[in-house]
Amino acid sequence: MVTVRRHKDRCQVCLRPNCSATWGQTKLLIVVLGSVALIVAVAWSLAGAWLILPFAGLEVSLLAYLAYRVCRDTYNQQVLHIEPGHVVLVQGRNHNVKQWRLKRAQSCFVISAPVHSLSPRMVELKDQHHSCVIGEKLNQQDKEQLIDIITHLEIPYRMAGKTKITAIQDWQ
Repeated sequence: MVTVRRHKDRCQVCLRPNCSATWGQTKLLIVVLGSVALIVAVAWSLAGAWLILPFAGLEVSLLAYLAYRVCRDTYNQQVLHIEPGHVVLVQGRNHNVKQWRLKRAQSCFVISAPVHSLSPRMVELKDQHHSCVIGEKLNQQDKEQLIDIITHLEIPYRMAGKTKITAIQDWQ
């Protein structure tokens, strides 16, 4: 999701990945699927196949861990602050984990063509000392919206690369 806030001489672009489920919905999914798996495992263990219990516990634990990691990563965000003298990129979840401060006169956006025709383009913010990939967790539509916003900012940008692999070759 790309949101833009414009002030007098400043602009703030907030980049967040699409989040299809909240943490509460993710916990509900873990409880429902985990309960079903454990009920089936207990039923089989009562029938004599007790060896299934550790594997069911491992399955539920792995489901909970992976669902937590996916949900946690959907709260990552990047905020691009464009000020009169600087471009500031802040990245993190609840607080600023990483921050880059680039001089606006020396910074440039580089929009690279994807290697594969179904992949989104890559956007980098560069200056003489730093190179930061922005919007890498965005889907293709949001990345195109970001590129459209970048082309209307007063910061130089350039296009680079060429798509080398097409998804459907010799389609008839």
